[in-house]
Amino acid sequence: MSKVFVFTPQDGRFNCESAGEYGELTHQYPEGVSPFNTDCLTDRLYEAIEDFDPDADFIAMTGNNVVLALAVALALSSYGRVRLLIFDARTSKYVERTINDPAWARGEE
Repeated sequence: MSKVFVFTPQDGRFNCESAGEYGELTHQYPEGVSPFNTDCLTDRLYEAIEDFDPDADFIAMTGNNVVLALAVALALSSYGRVRLLIFDARTSKYVERTINDPAWARGEE
């Protein structure tokens, strides 16, 4: 089954439940780490995406921009591809988008 990696605190400020139609929600917010401490944040996010499957899983694009930018960058550099879920406020639904790393595809890691 696909997983949706959610990088938001579970404090009720963000409701990502509708992303669950794409897979099992897996909350990966790095509790206790400041988004401004990017070295520590990067280490925690690497751990969080260890079992990310780029062909099946998604990252929900809801939450802190620094956390999301690093999570997407790490997934893309690790796997060459990342599937995103972007919330469309007009329809109140998530929309799937994929980013492929052309250098990864050419073997230029």
